Amino acid sequence: MIRDQPGQGLFQSFAPGLAPRPESGGLVQVLPDWSDERFPLYAYHRTRRHTPAKVEAFLAFAGEG
Repeated sequence: MIRDQPGQGLFQSFAPGLAPRPESGGLVQVLPDWSDERFPLYAYHRTRRHTPAKVEAFLAFAGEG
């Protein structure tokens, strides 16, 4: 089942346009081996407080290179 989760999502964007936001903790690059270096794929989640275990597991899995 897919649910609409405000404050969460996946997107692909031109990397220089995101600086310095990935370092702020809200964006995590995912699937680095499967995305173009110029247009990396990111996962966005509003906060790291009380992140569901399923989201943490996905980010850990998808962030592996």
